[in-house]
Amino acid sequence: MLAGDDPNHIDLVKTVFAWADPLTEIEAVTMPREALGRLDRQPYDAVLLDYDLPDVHGLELVRR
Repeated sequence: MLAGDDPNHIDLVKTVFAWADPLTEIEAVTMPREALGRLDRQPYDAVLLDYDLPDVHGLELVRR
């Protein structure tokens, strides 16, 4: 999962991952609450977080 509030950065990260490994699936969210909800419902192999998310700092999201 990729959590970030800048659509351009999200697109860039998804493009780089698609180029490096076309089979990689990336779900992107823009709000921390959405990220927490998804993490409660399913496991992810990796989570990439923006530190400066709306409402919650990225490190606080990691602690939760």
